Amino acid sequence: MQPMNEARSHFGYTLFDGKFIYVVGGLGISKKLGPSPIDTVERYDIEKDKWEMLPVRLPLRLSGVSCMYFEEEKKIKIFGGSDSINKSTKLVFELDIDSKGGKLRECNVMMKKRQMNNKIFLKDGRLYLVGGTNENDCESWRTYDTDEERVVEKALLSYDKVIKGDLNYFCGFIV
Repeated sequence: MQPMNEARSHFGYTLFDGKFIYVVGGLGISKKLGPSPIDTVERYDIEKDKWEMLPVRLPLRLSGVSCMYFEEEKKIKIFGGSDSINKSTKLVFELDIDSKGGKLRECNVMMKKRQMNNKIFLKDGRLYLVGGTNENDCESWRTYDTDEERVVEKALLSYDKVIKGDLNYFCGFIV
């Protein structure tokens, strides 16, 4: 596999249509500052074994984000993360993929600020945003459409009695 265009760790990633891997934000290396959050987005073409920098950028330099591709919407959503002063965010961005590389917009907020580090999964129609705080909880989101609008129903779930730890260093992946 070819190396990325920009060295990074603590990035968000997702598989898009089984053909591309999108990598978002992360910690890059600055000669002046050392490790610092970045705002770039790269796409890996699996068939061509090639990375491409996309012209779209995050509005903030963020590391520790989570990404998920929503097939029915053909969009990638980017959750949480933290900035250069290690301040977590509860922002959610949406990357609308198009032939020019995509458009990015803020689309929602989480109930709490979270440094996600790819701790997100979809199960039985619910999206779970796990950890990223020291409060032993996760958010559960269910999205549905009404005649007038798209509704996101959010709930806060505690796992304090089940798991003794904050899951800050947990990374989840479900196929």
